[in-house]
Amino acid sequence: MALLSMAEGFSIQRRYDEAEPLFQKAIAMTERTLGPEHPLVARTLAGYAVLLRATKRKNEAAKLEQRAKAIASRRGQETAAGVLTVDYGELRDSALRERGR
Repeated sequence: MALLSMAEGFSIQRRYDEAEPLFQKAIAMTERTLGPEHPLVARTLAGYAVLLRATKRKNEAAKLEQRAKAIASRRGQETAAGVLTVDYGELRDSALRERGR
C-alpha cells in the first residue's frame, strides 16, 4: 500500500517518470500477495491507467481500465456509472487538508 500511495502522490504532482515504476511494482506485489482479483489490484490498475492517459498512452490505459472494471464488476464494486474511478483531485485535496493547508 505504501508503494501505491507513493505512486499516486507522484502522479498527482505530474512526476510520471517516478510514479510509473512504483505503479508497476505495486501491481506485481498486490497481485502476488492478495491475488489478481483483489479490489486493491483494480484500484492500482486504475491509477496506473490515469498515468498512462496523462502520458498519451491511451491504448495501454484502455487495457488496464478494462481489467480494473472487470475485477470491480465481478466483485460487485462498480460505480453507478459502470466505471471504476480514481479521483486524484480528491486525493490531492485530502493530502493538503492533512497537512493543514
